[in-house]
Amino acid sequence: MRLGCGSCLGTIILASALLGGILGSAWVAVRSLQDPHIDAGPVTAADSARAQRKIFDAMQGAAEVVLSEHEVNAFLRRNIGDLPVASPAARLLEGDTVELVGSVPLRHVVAEYPFAALRDVLPARVLERPIWLGVRARVAVDTWPRRSLRFDVREFRVGRQRMPVTLLRLMLDPALLATLRWPVPATIQSVRVEPDRLIIRSGASR
Repeated sequence: MRLGCGSCLGTIILASALLGGILGSAWVAVRSLQDPHIDAGPVTAADSARAQRKIFDAMQGAAEVVLSEHEVNAFLRRNIGDLPVASPAARLLEGDTVELVGSVPLRHVVAEYPFAALRDVLPARVLERPIWLGVRARVAVDTWPRRSLRFDVREFRVGRQRMPVTLLRLMLDPALLATLRWPVPATIQSVRVEPDRLIIRSGASR
């Protein structure tokens, strides 16, 4: 069953309220549709190339490589791959903490049980509506089961509305969840986050 055109606004509000786990809350629904306003600023191909060179140097064993927040954003904007994420942006904070935001079509936010039933109810154009997602996470290099950069999510937001972190794995499809753990080569020993800079330390492969 699909709802008629006149019900689109109502279905958006209903979906947003369901995603927040709070039925009937229009305030939650409105905040869920708002832009989080994290401005990464303009980036160029040269910015992205510089960031890629630094990351390549780290992978090749350079002792220490430092990327600015602008370079991190340039890399994200131009190297997001096949993921359905638009306008990705990052803020580098103290305490090895990074804030990541981006917009994805609503269909990727209602991909898993129990929210997947909404895909059979909402009109196609509503499912394609961009929804802003944001996480604040601590980063660390894991060595088991394989070496990877792990994002340990501490906060989760839809639009400007803060949500329980447990909803993250219930709502998102596996391809988006996979971005919370990036494989890294054995040469990468640690990744540190400080305000406005990312520090990658490398060493000889063991």
